Amino acid sequence: MSKSEISQRVFLVGCARSGTTLLQSLLAAHPEIASFPESSFFQNLFAHSEPKRKLLGLASRRAKPRLRDFLTEIGHSETAADISRFLLFPDQLTRRFIHILDQLTVRENKTIWLEKTPTNLYFINYINQQADQPKFIHIVRNGEDVVASLFDVRKKYPKAWSLEPADIDLSIQRWVKDAGISLTYLSEKNHIFVRYEALVKNPEYELKRICNFLNLSFDSSVLKNYRVASKVVSLSREPWKQTVGEAIRSKNSTKFYELFNQDEQNYIREQVSKVDLSAFNQTFLPK
Repeated sequence: MSKSEISQRVFLVGCARSGTTLLQSLLAAHPEIASFPESSFFQNLFAHSEPKRKLLGLASRRAKPRLRDFLTEIGHSETAADISRFLLFPDQLTRRFIHILDQLTVRENKTIWLEKTPTNLYFINYINQQADQPKFIHIVRNGEDVVASLFDVRKKYPKAWSLEPADIDLSIQRWVKDAGISLTYLSEKNHIFVRYEALVKNPEYELKRICNFLNLSFDSSVLKNYRVASKVVSLSREPWKQTVGEAIRSKNSTKFYELFNQDEQNYIREQVSKVDLSAFNQTFLPK
């Protein structure tokens, strides 16, 4: 197949602080896959809090500025300047966004692009309608560890996470909501599910499983080159991602015990236990 064609459009989703950037870096190191820093495109697309625009079916006022900012940040200011002021509706902007990622991928002489913005989890149904046969990779991590990591990053970087303050209950709610959404797609053929704990324990096995899902040959170089790829998919304004290029190892439990007292630990465990993660313990490919 010519490298001028896009074979697959892939979306990596999951609750923030679940290992999304680590998995993105590993996959972005594959010679056939192009990936980029988080675009936050879909979460800025719809006019949920703009009544007049919502009534008219228009995209949010934030949509085009955010898309231009994203393109400028990744070094494509000329493409950012070409975003037409006549793109008024969500579907129009989405088609343009997908076309841009197609173009950027072809320029890299690759055939697959991977978009990783964790909140794309909330827009899967819409993406299914707009993209041509998209595939989705979900990564899921133990609840108590995600809650600890969310609480920690929000406390350390309050400006960057201003919409989500450091709060135990808010962190629990985010994980419960996101894990619950992933559960609803378990039977979908264009979705695959990866446990963070399995990925860090045996990255080669999990990556082979994902490559099989994407109809790709596994390339062992990704286990070394992901360190370089992690710099490409992260921005300087995202310091909480700077350790992604370190040796792959489980970071579970450490923060949980450091940040929370015994009562808080018990409370968090009780709340996250309401989501049964056993369904995600797959060692097989979806049929």
